[in-house]
Amino acid sequence: KPQLRDIYAGYNQITSGEPIVGCQNLRRLHLTSNPIGSLDFLNELPLLESLDISGTTVTELSAVSNLSQLKSFGCWGSGIEDISPLSNCRRLESLSLWNNQIVDVEPLRQLTSLSYLDISNNQIESISALGPLTQLSILYADNNSISDVAPLNHRTSLYWLGLSGNSVADITALTTLSGIEYLHLSENPVSDLRPLDQNSGLGEWDQVYLHNTPFSDSSRFYWIPRLEERGVLVYYQ
Repeated sequence: KPQLRDIYAGYNQITSGEPIVGCQNLRRLHLTSNPIGSLDFLNELPLLESLDISGTTVTELSAVSNLSQLKSFGCWGSGIEDISPLSNCRRLESLSLWNNQIVDVEPLRQLTSLSYLDISNNQIESISALGPLTQLSILYADNNSISDVAPLNHRTSLYWLGLSGNSVADITALTTLSGIEYLHLSENPVSDLRPLDQNSGLGEWDQVYLHNTPFSDSSRFYWIPRLEERGVLVYYQ
C-alpha cells in the first residue's frame, strides 16, 4: 500500500474509500461513477495531485479543502451546490465541474493557477469571480444564465471559450481576446457581431459558432463576410 502512486478504479461498485487510507503516497486517484457518498478518507491522502470523483453520490466537498497539493480535480454530474472548499486548493490547474447545481463561483477567485475550467450546465449568473484567473486557456461555461462577459477582458491566453446557451447580448469584451481560436456563442441573444470583426486575433482556421443566434442583417451581410475573408470559419443557421 505505501508504495502505490496511482489508482484508477472508475465505473465499479465501490462504496467506500477506506481500503486506500493506508496509501499515504498516493498521487492520482480516479473513482469516477462509483456509489461513494463520503470523502472523509481523503484526510489520510495529503499528497494527492489528481482526483476524479465525477458521477459519484458525493454531495459535499469539505474533505477536498485539505488537499493542498491538488492540481487536477473532476467532479461533474454529482449534484454539487457548494464549491467553497475548493478555495483552499490554490495549486489547481484543471477543474471540471460541469452538470452540477452550482450557482456561486466566487470560491474560484483565488485559484489563479487554473488553465482549464469547465463550469457548463450549472445555474451560474455571474462570472465576475473569474476576473483574476489570467492563466485560463480553456473555459467551458455553456448552458448557464450568464449575461456579462466583461470579466474575461484581455484574456490573451484564452484560446477556447464556450458560452453557448446563455444570456449574452453584448460581446464587446470579446474584442480583447486576442488568442481566441474556438468561440461558441450559439443560443445567445447576440445581435451585433462587430466586436468579433474588431478582434484582431481571429484569423485563418479559427472557428466561431453562432447557431440559433438572432444577429442583425448588418452582421449577417457585412461582419460575418468580413470574418470569413480573413479565413475565420463561421458556423450559423
